[in-house]
Amino acid sequence: MKFIFFTRLLFIIATFSLLSISCSKDGDDNGDTTDPTEEQLPTGKQDAETKIQGKWNVNASGEVRSLEFLDGDTYVLEVASSSSLASRKAILSARAAHAGLNGGFKSETGGNNSTEKISGKFTVSADGKTITLGDIARITISGISENSFSFTITFIESNREQSVSATIVAPVATSQKTQLLVGNWGSSSWMYYEAADVRVLEGKGFKPQDEGFMFTATGTMIMRYINYEQSSSVDPETGLPSEVITNVSLDTDIYSWEWKDSQQTVVKVSRNGDTFEITIENLTQSRLTARLENGNNWVLESL
Repeated sequence: MKFIFFTRLLFIIATFSLLSISCSKDGDDNGDTTDPTEEQLPTGKQDAETKIQGKWNVNASGEVRSLEFLDGDTYVLEVASSSSLASRKAILSARAAHAGLNGGFKSETGGNNSTEKISGKFTVSADGKTITLGDIARITISGISENSFSFTITFIESNREQSVSATIVAPVATSQKTQLLVGNWGSSSWMYYEAADVRVLEGKGFKPQDEGFMFTATGTMIMRYINYEQSSSVDPETGLPSEVITNVSLDTDIYSWEWKDSQQTVVKVSRNGDTFEITIENLTQSRLTARLENGNNWVLESL
């Protein structure tokens, strides 16, 4: 009897062990052991591009304050105003300031603002471990999860390094109008340029859609504008003085935005302590028309 009991006991133990192994394998196949809150290295370029999307606030004071990755290949880096990377933009030329897209906004930096935001293009390495921010910095990823992001940023010009720990920023409260507004918008026509200037700009490869705005779900607005200077010359046919466009460039300014009212008909835009309002007159998936405080109108199309 003892032998029979002992044999049955061994059979039960063996059966239980096989079931445990089988369940363990099933769990591994389903990926149940992966913790979405645990930081891990990206598995490749596409995985990294997906995981870094959004705005990340740095958890400690330092040179880098926040970093935002937008759809496509655009980034927004916020640094302390004391940083060597802080924007040193000159005041827009009078002609560029006259262009209606930036009417009502100030392009100067400075004042008592403690940070500056820089926008540019980024690329991700094939293995997904490195992000290059244009020609200013290189990011080496230590780990990333749904809510946290650790990396080392190396500033190319000075070869300085900073270890960074960041957390994801929640998006603006979702609404139908917010979903329509968030995205990339470009001017539908050359509304504020003379015919002679349009010929020059188009001859240099520019088009109306180059000027416009990108609104992000985390409250960032990027304004794109054509900045240029003019020099005086004498028209050889008439002998009269004329202005010639020189040094044309496509520049950006970065603002914060939020809805002013519960009806979401007015957008408050702020930068360096100055606040402006944009009245939304019509907003669809493909078209945005709006009015600024100074009376300028925007007619934009979705890009």
